[in-house]
Amino acid sequence: MGSVVMIGVELGCEYRQRLANYCIEELVESFNREQPIQAWVSARGRYLIALREAFLNTGFDCSTFISESGMSLDYPIEISGQSIVHVVS
Repeated sequence: MGSVVMIGVELGCEYRQRLANYCIEELVESFNREQPIQAWVSARGRYLIALREAFLNTGFDCSTFISESGMSLDYPIEISGQSIVHVVS
């Protein structure tokens, strides 16, 4: 499917503040809504970067889909205890 790669990213984008107020369930729902989309425009890239940052600020373990360099969009995700994990069917 794809991933968001963090190269030369401007983290002060227009989506940061809105996503910072989302609960973990809303973040997961937002991710799963975006995950199957294959179209790419710069606004979507900024949104996904802000979404990645919001996940990292939750304190949940997101290591199954977020790395230091980006965020995988290969599979939908779900909450499992204090972790966010891929849903692989």
